[in-house]
This record gives sequence, C-alpha cells and structure tokens, in this order.
Amino acid sequence: MSYFVLTCVVLVIGYTIFLSHYLTRGFSLFVEFRLEEVAGNYLHAFARDTKTPLPIEGPIKGYGRYDDLPADIRAATTPNQLKKQLFTYVHNDNKHYEIYSF
Repeated sequence: MSYFVLTCVVLVIGYTIFLSHYLTRGFSLFVEFRLEEVAGNYLHAFARDTKTPLPIEGPIKGYGRYDDLPADIRAATTPNQLKKQLFTYVHNDNKHYEIYSF
C-alpha cells in the first residue's frame, strides 16, 4: 500500500513539474511564432508597397529604429544585443517584452 501511495505522489509531483515547464515553454513558442508571422506579413506587404506602415496588431507593435523603442526596453538592452539575438526577453516590473529583431 505504501509503494502505491509513494508512486502516486512521485507521479503527481513529476507531472506538475513537467506541466509547468512545458506550459511556459509553449507560451513562449506561441509568441515567437506569432511575432515571426507578423514580421513575415509585413515584409510581404512592404515588398508590394514601400509606404506600408509598421505593424500594430493588438499587443504587437513594430519599430523601425532602436531609438523608437520604449524607454524601458532601451534601458535594458543595447542595439548590439538586439542584433545578436533573434529573440530578446525584457522583464521590467510588471511589463514583459519579447523582442523579435529582423
């Protein structure tokens, strides 16, 4: 009986840890795919018309230059850091940014 209870406890704890890890990773992957999709759509539209405005779709906003980024992102990153990494994560107080540089 004690082996059964111990096995159940280990399984519940293990599944909880895996679920937490893969759930947060899944959210991150979803955001990355969404950012890539919006960027790709913008590039296709820009190829047809160079006056296409930068994307603004819900919480996703496009910026053309580093100086146009919000101040809290500029305070946490450098232009070289954004050029080196495809995705950059910035956490500042209650604001969380995921930046896709293309």
